[in-house]
Parts: sequence; structure tokens; C-alpha cells
Amino acid sequence: MKNKKNSYKKFLIGAAVVGILAIGAAGTFVYKFNTSDATIAAGNQEFAKQQYDAAMQKYQQAQMSAPIFAEPFYNAANVLYKQDKFEDAQKLLEQALTRSNEKIAEFLQFNLGNVAFNAKQFEHAIARYEDALRLNPDDKDAKYNLELALLQKQEQDQQQQQNQDQQQNQDQQNQDQQNQQNGQNNKDQQQQNGQQNQDQQNQQNGQQQQQQQQNGQQQQQNQQNQQNGQQQQQDSQNPQNGQGQQGQPTDEQGNEQGQAYVPGELTQEQAEQLLAAVGGNSQTLLEKLQQYLYVPGGDPDKDW
Repeated sequence: MKNKKNSYKKFLIGAAVVGILAIGAAGTFVYKFNTSDATIAAGNQEFAKQQYDAAMQKYQQAQMSAPIFAEPFYNAANVLYKQDKFEDAQKLLEQALTRSNEKIAEFLQFNLGNVAFNAKQFEHAIARYEDALRLNPDDKDAKYNLELALLQKQEQDQQQQQNQDQQQNQDQQNQDQQNQQNGQNNKDQQQQNGQQNQDQQNQQNGQQQQQQQQNGQQQQQNQQNQQNGQQQQQDSQNPQNGQGQQGQPTDEQGNEQGQAYVPGELTQEQAEQLLAAVGGNSQTLLEKLQQYLYVPGGDPDKDW
């Protein structure tokens, strides 16, 4: 099939030249009394020498002098075809098609198929070759080119399908990667949020524990203060040994202040208290008096 393609390319070049010469000859014969005849013939000579710009000038002059005829447009389209200006060639062939008879129409449809084929518009080329075969079912060149166009269309469809499948696979891979990335991002975000929540919870727990500790210390301090207050109150209500009534300190013998021993004499107050005590108690005056008076002295001379 590769050789077939190569022969097709050669045929395109040869067919273009043959087609132009055939149309040129027919034009000279049919329009030999028309002033454009000589211009078309001169253009064909330039085309045969591959002087395409000079040929195009002659064909354009013929188009102006004989705008109702198809030949000048058809031949000018072949010049553009040789210069690989397929889109411009297609436009001139379509203009020539509106001015052609049935015989020229077959050439036009055939070359329109060639233009579409070279532009890789294989579906359009198939339609043009089929139109040429309707005008001339025995055209072997049109059949041959139709088979090539069908083959190229099949390969083009397969390539497009393959490209589409590859694109879908690539899109799916990209989507899977994006989903995986999104999942990882969500997981990382959740872990980060969880860590933040844990840190906040730990901070709150620490603050609560600190507050509880402070409350406990304050409560202990309050209890201690209360106990100290109670102890102070109890101490004030229960005098200790060696103390008399509140505000009345005593000596070692339990005698109130103001009643301490005074060596050798009694005060007026002590004498009155002495008499009152003897009168209401069984103690003798001597015993009571000994509590108030004592005679200081040194140690005895000997142990009696």
C-alpha cells in the first residue's frame, strides 16, 4: 500500500499537467475565434515550462476577457495546486464548476478531490471522487484515488480514536492524581486540625488543672486561716497555766498581781484582805500571814 501511495503522488502531478493540456487544446478548438484563446495557449506554454507565475498572469487575463468560460479558472487552479496553495485552488475550481459543461465538470470534481486529499480532508475527497465517477463511471484514476481516500480516512479515524483514548487515559490519570492529591491534602488538613484541637484541649486541661490547684491552695489557706482564728479564739477563752484571769498575770504560787510577797510589812489593802480571809476560812492567821510575809535570809549555818 505504501507503493500505491507514492504512485498516487506521482499521478497527481502528471494528472495536473495532462488535464491542463487537454483542456487547453479543447479550449483552442472550441474557442478558436475567441480573443482569450491565444492567452490561454500562452499560459499553457508557460505552465509546461514550470513558469507558474507567468502562466497565472495569462490565465487571469483570459478570465477577464472571457469570464463566462471555465477553462481560465480551471487552469489557474492547477497553477495554485502546483504551488501547494490548496485552499485558493479549491475556490477557483468551484468557480470553474459553475461555468463548465459535463465533460469539464468531471475534471473539476476529480481535481477537487485531489485538493481535498492533499489537505487531508479525506471525507470531502471521497465525496468529490464519487461525483467524478457519477459523471464518468469508467474513470480508473477516480476509482484508484477513491480507494486511497477511503484507506486514508480509515487510518485517520483510527488515529483520532487512538488519540482520543490516550487523551481520555491521560485525563483519567490526571484526575486520579488530583483526587489522590486532594485526599492527601484533606488527610493532612484533618491531622493538622486534630493536632490543633488536641493542643487546645491540652491547654484547656492545663488551665483547668492550674485553676483547680489554685483553688485547692486557696481553700487550704482559708482552712488554715480559719483554724488559726479558731485557735486564737480558744486560746483567748482558755488561759494557760501560770496565768490568772484575763489581764491578771500571776506569780509562781498562783497569787494575783498586787498580792506578791513584800518582805517585812503589809500594805493597808493586804491587811484588810488578810482579816477578811481569816474571818471566812479555817486557816489560822499565822498560815495566812505566811503567804503574805516572809523574812529574807541566807542559808542556815547547819542542817537542822
